[in-house]
Amino acid sequence: MVESLTTRRVRVLELDELSDQFKRGLKDELLDRAQKAHTAAKKKKTFKDFQAQGAEAKKKVRFYDSKGKGYIVKGKKKYD
Repeated sequence: MVESLTTRRVRVLELDELSDQFKRGLKDELLDRAQKAHTAAKKKKTFKDFQAQGAEAKKKVRFYDSKGKGYIVKGKKKYD
């Protein structure tokens, strides 16, 4: 019984030592971090999107009258 426990411990240590060669390198970790930061930056709203949203907002004018409220789009009233 004592021999089987010591051999098991030795096998576990050997597996831990072998796993070092399969670990990811520092270069891979840095590249992954940079790739994640790049994709996150791409997902953010760009200046072009911001300008398009502003142009859309200028096309609609909010109004309130006796019938209710709504937007004026292309010179016509559209109620909510």
